[in-house]
Amino acid sequence: MKTKLLKVMVSVMLVTVCMTAFAFIVNAETKPFNVTASNMFQVQSPDPLTPRALKRNDGDDKWYVTCTSMNGSCSYVNFYIYHIYQGGTAANAYQYSNPLKYYRSDLGRVQKRYYGSNPDCPGNDYYYMKCVPEYNYAYINVIGRFTP
Repeated sequence: MKTKLLKVMVSVMLVTVCMTAFAFIVNAETKPFNVTASNMFQVQSPDPLTPRALKRNDGDDKWYVTCTSMNGSCSYVNFYIYHIYQGGTAANAYQYSNPLKYYRSDLGRVQKRYYGSNPDCPGNDYYYMKCVPEYNYAYINVIGRFTP
């Protein structure tokens, strides 16, 4: 009888642990991007902005980027993250000051960066990134995905 009770208790605990683990899976939206940017004097960036992604109230204070392709001879690109308050537009987006420098040698690897402290990184709002290549490079195309 004790063995049977022990097996039931262990089974219930395992089910509880599994259900709890699924509840804590990060549920922020991951967005693919395909951007083309320039950082050369008098050469405008054709499409340096990623699509917007919704950040959930998950308490995570970092954002994540994985680049899968980077054309040209540029050795790195900087990603700046922007926060758009609920109902806001790109005109009143807040740019966090801490860019993520993504090196060509890190292609395929997840890189992360803290948002910073002021203001914090609220959930249920939209975030997007701006790509800025290494100085004096034009028309750098970068493909990947990001999660706010």
